[in-house]
Amino acid sequence: MKRTYNTINVPILWHIHYNMFNDRFRVFLNAGIWASYNFLPGMKNDEYIDGDQVASDPYKPSLVRDNPFGYGLLGGIGFNVMFGKWELMLEGRYYFAYGDVLRNENKYPGNPRRSPVDNLSVNLGFFYLIGDQPHNPLPTKRQLRKMAEQEAERVMNLQ
Repeated sequence: MKRTYNTINVPILWHIHYNMFNDRFRVFLNAGIWASYNFLPGMKNDEYIDGDQVASDPYKPSLVRDNPFGYGLLGGIGFNVMFGKWELMLEGRYYFAYGDVLRNENKYPGNPRRSPVDNLSVNLGFFYLIGDQPHNPLPTKRQLRKMAEQEAERVMNLQ
């Protein structure tokens, strides 16, 4: 038997990062907690008898047997590369579950003693910064020279 769950997951993260290469590359760590809600569960029978797949009954969720809520800890590591207003992100994240998918106090045939769902995910993101400034708070050498020239000119005009 194979069970599938559609899930809405809400992580709350502590995000620490280190910028390199004039703020064009960022390495980060994420740690936090998460909560989820499972909906529309399904079950598929992967058993075969004499070469024919055994038919499975439609899976009907029950609040007595199925636990729709999940929770746990998470951790991740990744990096961002910035190209002006564009940003590319790659992250690996591990979700460790404390809650169970099946309620343990119920004794059903085939119901395991514990049923946490640990999850490993790889996330790829491509972002565009909306606003008037690209993400590069440090000025370039050219911008620093121009700012120094403008400041020198301003000081000369004050005298």
